[in-house]
Amino acid sequence: MVVANIRFGTKVNGHKGIVHGGVASLLFDDAFGFAYFLASGMLLGFTANLSVNYRAPLPEGTDAVMRIYVQGVEGRKVKLVGKLESEDGSKLYSEASALYIIDRSMKKMDVGDVFAKKK
Repeated sequence: MVVANIRFGTKVNGHKGIVHGGVASLLFDDAFGFAYFLASGMLLGFTANLSVNYRAPLPEGTDAVMRIYVQGVEGRKVKLVGKLESEDGSKLYSEASALYIIDRSMKKMDVGDVFAKKK
């Protein structure tokens, strides 16, 4: 799991007083990549898909927490999920999923063993 404590300012708004959804998407992409590289032992890989579902407006000036988890590994496919919520967990702002593909050059490695060691 990767946990990021995030403080949103006032210069990242879409609508007045509300953080632009693209900022959340960017943060998910970055955190997913960080989690992927940590979990895989720095195997070369790429984002194949990123899906973000927005659940509630995120007010400017909010302190929030993003949590990322490796959901599963199938061959070269690594599935991750995450949530962006209030610090106390009472408000879900957005949730996301991502699919990473391990580079073909890593094919000869036993990728399942790499991920199993991280649990």
